[in-house]
Amino acid sequence: MRSLLASVLWIVLSAAILAAAAWHLAFRKGTDIPVAITAPVSATARVSWLPEKDVRIRVSSPADVETALGVAHGTGRPWLMALYRQAALGRLAEWFGPDLVPLDLHARQMGLAVSSEELGRLSAATRGRLDAYAAGVRAAQASLDWSLLPAAVQAGFVPEPWRPEHTTSVERLFAWLGSPVDPTSPAGVARDSLAAFLGLQGLDRSLSWATRSGNLYARLMMGDSGVPPVLAVHIEAAGRTVFEGATLPGLPYRLCGRSETAVWCKMPGGHAEIRTDSLPGEPQFFPVRVSDGSVVAGRREMHAEGLGLGSAGQVLAWSGFSRLTDAEAWLGLPSAGEFGLSPRGGMTSAGGGFLPLGEGIVEIGSVVISGQAPETELLGRRLDAIDDTLSIPVRLLEDRGSILADSTAAEVTRLLLSTLDSDTESYLRNWDGTFGPSSIAASLFDLSRRYGPASEDSLRLWFGPDAQLWRWERDPGLRLHYPAARAAGLPERFDSVEWLRGGHPTSPAWGPSRGFEPTTDYLPAAAWEAYLGRAGAPGRLSYRRPRVPYDDFLGRFRAAPVRPEITTLSGPAVAETEIRPRR
Repeated sequence: MRSLLASVLWIVLSAAILAAAAWHLAFRKGTDIPVAITAPVSATARVSWLPEKDVRIRVSSPADVETALGVAHGTGRPWLMALYRQAALGRLAEWFGPDLVPLDLHARQMGLAVSSEELGRLSAATRGRLDAYAAGVRAAQASLDWSLLPAAVQAGFVPEPWRPEHTTSVERLFAWLGSPVDPTSPAGVARDSLAAFLGLQGLDRSLSWATRSGNLYARLMMGDSGVPPVLAVHIEAAGRTVFEGATLPGLPYRLCGRSETAVWCKMPGGHAEIRTDSLPGEPQFFPVRVSDGSVVAGRREMHAEGLGLGSAGQVLAWSGFSRLTDAEAWLGLPSAGEFGLSPRGGMTSAGGGFLPLGEGIVEIGSVVISGQAPETELLGRRLDAIDDTLSIPVRLLEDRGSILADSTAAEVTRLLLSTLDSDTESYLRNWDGTFGPSSIAASLFDLSRRYGPASEDSLRLWFGPDAQLWRWERDPGLRLHYPAARAAGLPERFDSVEWLRGGHPTSPAWGPSRGFEPTTDYLPAAAWEAYLGRAGAPGRLSYRRPRVPYDDFLGRFRAAPVRPEITTLSGPAVAETEIRPRR
């Protein structure tokens, strides 16, 4: 009897343990933030984790900045870094199986992976900073329980140590995904498929602009990744702010932000176009390994102009075929430097005016705008109209208060008055000039500029015949997805999250105006937007991000619709990590 009772108790206990383990794996939201990490820093440094996993980094010496940033990226965005690296190296099929072979073939054809030998052409100083960043990432890797990271639970992998060439490979991945290319071409279809898998659609639509008041603004597109690819950081070295702004996991580069003396914004994005080359190319072959142990042979044909697309002599010319990395230029920011891999877009100011960080700078009235999206000029016109009436520039990023004078509403009314019906005319005349979350006036403004009388028909098509219902609440919301979750077999664990856009002119998406028509049927992307201020002027970086409860998102909770919020890199930390020097 005792033996039977013991057996029953053992079965019950075992079942409870198994159930607890299953619950733990199914609902755990990742590993805890380490309290301490040992890394090759000259003195103790500190990483303070702010709400939504933004970070403050404090180091004693500027020489420790890259190492500490590597620790922050490797701790705060480990899955994204591992995923981006695997994609850049053309090795997704090793994790996710044969369905991902086409993406690997594309990455190999584009030549995104960089070897350690190829980095030998960099200066010793640049290579040293890439080494320092990689050392910080490796220190973070060693401190994490990878078996409990959300996707790693099912994928069952152990990441290999991060090396400098992994950084430049991820840089090339972002440069390619941020290069405008015909979406109907073979290269465009493959590029967009890779971007969708990573949740990084729309990177080529990032932009920055400066107004006549001398302030710089930024919009970095973020696709529909349920784990935000942009990590906002505030870095202090020896008590001085060396950077406050946006970074991307996997890269030690400071994309858009400010220091005590300068402001700047630069987005990864190359030059790409389809050309014709009737001359034969040089075939090159490579293997793609699959998780089941099989190997698929890949082939690319390189011409003098670039990559052969295999149809009617078409060749893809991309800046990455002639330039390996922009590491030295990136690490040299905010000074204006030569960007060969990512030649387009960006501006910097150390006082007095703005200098281009690449091609594609356009002046529209009181606005200097840098971008490569088709709607750049249209957005520039709207910002120009807004800037004429602004008293406090930071209000460009706020949804409260009437920031537009009657002049803008009057211009829209003048353009549309002759064709509007009574309901729409009443709607416009009663508009107070605010692009609020319940206003579709941004679309009225842009569509009237673009289509004239036909704009009203477009709005009826999108929102229905009743102008009183032309509200952003009725516009389809964006859904954020855990990157690569479907391939990892995790869609039930990681429900997608709805996120509704606000109605402000600097809101995420291609707009928010419906006057911005995407070139594909992909829904608008989320964005990280910032008011960077003026060079040398006191002030605090203000930025907007999708207000999504990411921790709940990763824990199988369905979130209610949420909106972007304006935030800063201030306030109390929710956790801290001490970076200790090696003895």
